[in-house]
Amino acid sequence: NSIIVGLSGGPDSVALLSLLHTLQPHYGYTLIAASLDHQWRTEGAEEIAFCRKLAEQLSVGFIAKKAEDIPLAKRTGLTKEELGRALRRTFFEEVAKEYNAQAIALGHHYNDQQETFFLRMIRGATVAGLAAMKPKNKLYIRPLLTCTKDELIAYLNDQSLSFCTDRSNEDTVFLRNAIRHTIIPAFKECDTRFEESFKKTLTRMQETDLYLDRVARAELDKIIVTQESTLLLNVDSFLATDTFLHERLLILWLIKEGVPFIPSTSFFTELIRFIKGNGAHHQLHPDWKLARKKNLLSLTKNL
Repeated sequence: NSIIVGLSGGPDSVALLSLLHTLQPHYGYTLIAASLDHQWRTEGAEEIAFCRKLAEQLSVGFIAKKAEDIPLAKRTGLTKEELGRALRRTFFEEVAKEYNAQAIALGHHYNDQQETFFLRMIRGATVAGLAAMKPKNKLYIRPLLTCTKDELIAYLNDQSLSFCTDRSNEDTVFLRNAIRHTIIPAFKECDTRFEESFKKTLTRMQETDLYLDRVARAELDKIIVTQESTLLLNVDSFLATDTFLHERLLILWLIKEGVPFIPSTSFFTELIRFIKGNGAHHQLHPDWKLARKKNLLSLTKNL
């Protein structure tokens, strides 16, 4: 069994790699550290060198790449955060496929959960977005989600482990940093119940998200027609479902058919507009299109 570990050199990923390395003899998995130089900062090359040295010290496999070498279909029209995430995911999944890995481990922690919740709230997220990150989502695992940043720093200090510091994390021009350094501290100052109340709210959001996912999966079975192993969407049945479920239904359908996509409001607005119209074809992705035949929609890969 192999686990790919996303290693940036920051405290979170260093703590993750160290903890997984400590558990390695007990569980018998193989670790491969994967580091990506986004080529956005001059320190990128130094951080890759740090990660390489750490992997060597732990006798862990190591792979590094530059962003310019990642085959990404779409690079324009994305925010810097979206582009970074797309590059990392493409890279990690490429490495996971090469090593036939069972999981891709990421160093997100509890403070990241808080920041993600407020970031998505500000951007008008759905319940699924506000449920934030899951401990396991397909290949991805996040073992540190219940750990706070302070706990991880304490662990690193206890183990005498060094790490890289990304100075851009202090720049409140970036929304996530503003949430981290301004909004969350303000909530804590306003009410000492913030931490406990936030945990309750997040738990309720996640429970709601799980329930809606079960409802959507049951509805999808009613609106999908299987023909020669292809899943066709019945337009009338789809439009008859509650509009609240439309995005979820489309996400499930796209995932089942293996269509790559970036879930954004504009993407789904455009997709639903096509479904409600009379067009024959709609390009979803450079390699995929949506085709209409009478009352059925099919997802077709371009030849």
